[in-house]
Amino acid sequence: MPESKSRIHIIKRLGGWVVKKEGAERATRRFSTREEAISSAIEYRSKGHDLVIHRRDGTVEKWLKRDQ
Repeated sequence: MPESKSRIHIIKRLGGWVVKKEGAERATRRFSTREEAISSAIEYRSKGHDLVIHRRDGTVEKWLKRDQ
């Protein structure tokens, strides 16, 4: 079971959106659209990670818990 801080973030970066594990220095993947990044990150949620979706300004829009 993943540790309690295992969160995956969808974040706006220059040139697109990234999927990034919390605490990692670098993004796991980069996408041109937010929708593509979210679709990709859904697989992490099925593996027991929380998914945190950010707005363009960096604030949290939605937090999908692994058990929801």
